[in-house]
Amino acid sequence: MSKCQELWIERGNLRCNKICSKEIPKLATDQILVAIDKFALTSNNFTYGLTGDTIDYWSYFPTEEQWGKIPVWACDNVIESHSDDIKVGERLWEFFPMRSHVILTPARIRDDQFAGMAERRFKLPSLYNHYRRTTPQPIKNYFIESSNIDTEVQ
Repeated sequence: MSKCQELWIERGNLRCNKICSKEIPKLATDQILVAIDKFALTSNNFTYGLTGDTIDYWSYFPTEEQWGKIPVWACDNVIESHSDDIKVGERLWEFFPMRSHVILTPARIRDDQFAGMAERRFKLPSLYNHYRRTTPQPIKNYFIESSNIDTEVQ
């Protein structure tokens, strides 16, 4: 099995961090394994770290006491599935830790999203406990045809 790597941040000193690595466990019934390939890192993530105890962002992805996992909005691909409703190759978008892989247990599955069933996340606002199922969008031609441009200077 592969290894999962993730970034841990020292809760009292956001400049201090470490990369942690561990084996990815076998999936249980109805679970899926996703590989995160892109995530956004913005000033909001810094705010999540600063308010981690006050607004409880550290509880989203718990770890050892002095360390935390700052959440990020991320895109990922389902690379293994034991779910009849979520297929390998599907693309998801949601609130994840900064890590390479995540195991999810989907529930309340719809065409556009599903909820996570990790018990520790039940108390979270639902916005942070729903995974968006995305589909590839066709590339649109956004170039303006020269005949549509008004070239008259006013």
